[in-house]
Amino acid sequence: KYIDAYRLLGEHYIGTTDYLQAQEQFAEGISLYTTERDNAGFEGTPAIGKLYEDMGNIKYTISGDYDDALMNYKYSVELENDTPSIRYRIGYIQYKKSNYVEAFGAFMKAGDGNVKERNLMLAMANTLSMRGDDYAAEGYYEHLLNNLDDEIAKRGIVFPQASDKEYEIVNSYLYAANNYGVTLYKLAKRTGNSSLNAQAIVQFSQSVRAWDAL
Repeated sequence: KYIDAYRLLGEHYIGTTDYLQAQEQFAEGISLYTTERDNAGFEGTPAIGKLYEDMGNIKYTISGDYDDALMNYKYSVELENDTPSIRYRIGYIQYKKSNYVEAFGAFMKAGDGNVKERNLMLAMANTLSMRGDDYAAEGYYEHLLNNLDDEIAKRGIVFPQASDKEYEIVNSYLYAANNYGVTLYKLAKRTGNSSLNAQAIVQFSQSVRAWDAL
């Protein structure tokens, strides 16, 4: 309860955007936990894992200290506070560090084997592309763009200037189509298949259309 009080107070400070005070409270709680763990064999809990997650979130979103954020997220997972959000952020950090195998594994766990969320699908496709797994990346990009096409078709006309949700759809389309075009272009160069090159140009055109819409 003593350790958790530091977490709750820190979260209160986050609510008031006093991030320095929040970080100090999280650090105090973590220090108390590690002291009791090392001296008395105190076992951690998912609630203490949440404390590490909170510290990781400050490092990730406020200070941009990705190495420290990654360390805190790993401790959080070890203490059985394991969420899709944490796994996604671990994946993003590993991607930034060019650790593409670790990044892809984290993204897979974020989706729990059922990848539907478009940011996650795009992240997985990008990671596969950076690993050089262009055929696998092609599949993810194509699946994502099909989903986005279906979403746009249901809406009829999208107005990204008037709706945040529709802005996100068009913005996702911009990146997905562009990166899909890059992947198709790489496959065309590797295989000599000119039709893939033509498909790449189509995707670049679609990306430009999305950019114009934004």
